[in-house]
Amino acid sequence: MYRHRYLALAALLALLSSGCYSAHLSRWKRGANAFSTTASAQTKANGETLSADVLARYQQLPDADQWFAVLYQQQNFAKIETFVQQSLDKEHEDERISGNLSQLYATLGRWPQRNHHHTSADTQAFQRQKAVLDQWIADYPDSHIPWLIRGSLQRNYAWEHRSSRQANDLKFRRYLQQSQTDLEQSTVLNPSDPNSWNQLLLVAKGLSLSQNQMDHYYQQGLVASLHHLGLRTSRLSTLYPQWGGSWDRVITFARTSRDHALAEDKPRLGITLLVAVRELEKKHHGNHVPREVITWSEIQEVYQRILAKYPDDLRMRYDYADEAHRKQHYAETLQQFEIIGDRWTTGLSWTPQEAFHRVRASTYYRLAYETYGQERPEFPQGNPQPTNSLTKMSEPLPLPSAELWPQAQAYLLRATISSKGNLDVAPVVNDEQQTLTVQPTGMKANSLSQ
Repeated sequence: MYRHRYLALAALLALLSSGCYSAHLSRWKRGANAFSTTASAQTKANGETLSADVLARYQQLPDADQWFAVLYQQQNFAKIETFVQQSLDKEHEDERISGNLSQLYATLGRWPQRNHHHTSADTQAFQRQKAVLDQWIADYPDSHIPWLIRGSLQRNYAWEHRSSRQANDLKFRRYLQQSQTDLEQSTVLNPSDPNSWNQLLLVAKGLSLSQNQMDHYYQQGLVASLHHLGLRTSRLSTLYPQWGGSWDRVITFARTSRDHALAEDKPRLGITLLVAVRELEKKHHGNHVPREVITWSEIQEVYQRILAKYPDDLRMRYDYADEAHRKQHYAETLQQFEIIGDRWTTGLSWTPQEAFHRVRASTYYRLAYETYGQERPEFPQGNPQPTNSLTKMSEPLPLPSAELWPQAQAYLLRATISSKGNLDVAPVVNDEQQTLTVQPTGMKANSLSQ
């Protein structure tokens, strides 16, 4: 073992002192590409999963999911009634409370087994939850809340039939029609809750109702709450080409909502633009190509305005990090990761939690590689190499990556950066030893030879 470490270290030091490290940057690029793949792909490729100890570092933040047990296990209808009514009283003034209420309804209107593959377990879960909501309606006959949630549940169950491998259009329409009936009753009992109109708009889209009918639901929703985000994103979805609209209409509506957000100091309405971006990304290979594209600067502005007003909105920071990472803006991704730290919650685009942790680790590595790669002047072999600002910026980045997820690539990249113009070989020796600890065999052949 000692001889193996000595040979590997000697080879690494010879490589670094020779001044020909730039010829090996393609190796770091391959490492960066491998390191920054998605969690599912990396796990499948390496056959490895992160230990529970690694993920135990995270503080679990409360989320709307906690209400699922309050309703379907504890059947504490009074607690939910009180919370919803208090939220509705403030919904018009506070867009974050409005968003939290929409998230609550969405949580209570779904079931845990959603996987677009309908099974008997789905039927049983649906029936159990519907029975609880039936009881709530019986106990609170004047409340619109259980009607709204039951309508949402039936709409989601309808789509489970439509999108599963055993698609059943008859059941799909039947459950959507039942959903429409429940939601209409919700608006009779309380027309001032915009979430009922929002759900009706989605049902109308699924049933391919007339444009006039969809316009009616949308306008009634605006009467209930002019600044309701869910209502606007649902309206946006009715403008997609697959529903008879066009990408030009999608972009126009999204930018109009963004402008309204600026005028009314309701920055979260700008999320409508972000939803349009996600849909465009999914469909950009289709036949309907928009005449304009939504630029990264527009996307940045939406996130930055929201976070300027709500700096503690961690969910928005998760979304910003995801958006920036997908578009390869790693410095901005890392900025959000640094603020988020070791905190985690449910209902995020990072699913499962392991995916978030892996991407968080890989972003440090990727940014170190890209920053270091911006300055790699050629020097005659054996000549000393100056250390400039970009090297100093990149030098600390591989270590957090290795701390979050010990990988040989991170220590080796750190050793390479540290050695540039640095006659003190102690840090290089330490990083090489860490490399051999993580990956004790094959390092000389895989990373230093050729």
